[in-house]
Amino acid sequence: MPRLAEHRHVPTISVRTKTIWRGFLRSLLASARLADRIVLLCHQNADPDAVCSAFALQKLLYKLAPGTKVTISCPEGISAPTRQLMENLGISTPDQKIPVDADLAVLVDTNSLDQLGGASGALLKMEHGLIVVDHHHPHPDTVKLASQMIVDESAAAAAEVVFRLFEASNQELERMEATALMAAIFVETKHFLLARESTFEVAAKLVKAGADPRRRRALQPALRRDVHGPGGRTSRSRSGRSSRASSS
Repeated sequence: MPRLAEHRHVPTISVRTKTIWRGFLRSLLASARLADRIVLLCHQNADPDAVCSAFALQKLLYKLAPGTKVTISCPEGISAPTRQLMENLGISTPDQKIPVDADLAVLVDTNSLDQLGGASGALLKMEHGLIVVDHHHPHPDTVKLASQMIVDESAAAAAEVVFRLFEASNQELERMEATALMAAIFVETKHFLLARESTFEVAAKLVKAGADPRRRRALQPALRRDVHGPGGRTSRSRSGRSSRASSS
């Protein structure tokens, strides 16, 4: 992933980096506009970063690919704290079923089909392929299967990746979308303890878009338990720090 421009007072994204994200977005939309129904999939026992990122990405696709149906599915369910967070934010809980008419799959914050349990077999039959939107090191098997990888390993959360797609689209973030992405980042980075420079830059822009970082009470249920603990998703390597796209 290209480094941010060296500006101490007002962090900005370099022209080259903007070009990369616009390229990611163009490829994503090329597939999205061919599809009749897109399913956004989250890993088992889905955490706030997965579900909130999928929610925001769904809203972006609605804006850029009008007429295309977009469904969020968590085949192996979501964690109890995530469910409570969704209620607090006023976001509908995702379905566990994959629509039978889905013809394009997008894995959000999910780098392996194994994290989808028995539902993974249905993805291999998608007419318009499989796209990954993530911040973890991609699994080799997923790279072979995916038609596109939108992966930024330098990001602290998948929410940062989705925000960059929003930024590349020039679409205005609504308050609900900004709040969802802020919640994802807040929980994923453990109150920003694991945040990176880019994370704070994104957070500042989310606040400008209407996210209120003072809404801590809404986030508390998701912070009381470690959603990555026993019974959660499988561990994933975060070695390397690059943003990449690949085709199969």
